[in-house]
Amino acid sequence: MGGVVAKWSGGDQRTGTLVTKERRGREQIGYGNVTALRRASRLLAAYEQVWRDRIHAIDQLVTEDPGR
Repeated sequence: MGGVVAKWSGGDQRTGTLVTKERRGREQIGYGNVTALRRASRLLAAYEQVWRDRIHAIDQLVTEDPGR
């Protein structure tokens, strides 16, 4: 197997490698680590929700009736 293309530094070394690649002659074949990609996807979805909630709260403050 070739070198690691990208690593995710989430602390869990068992699933830390997202993608690896292998050179076969002139071709470079890439492989995804499904477990690591799923975990990264879940964490990113959680962060997305946190930021969406924050944006919603800011929007509520900005559009709030100043006479209240």
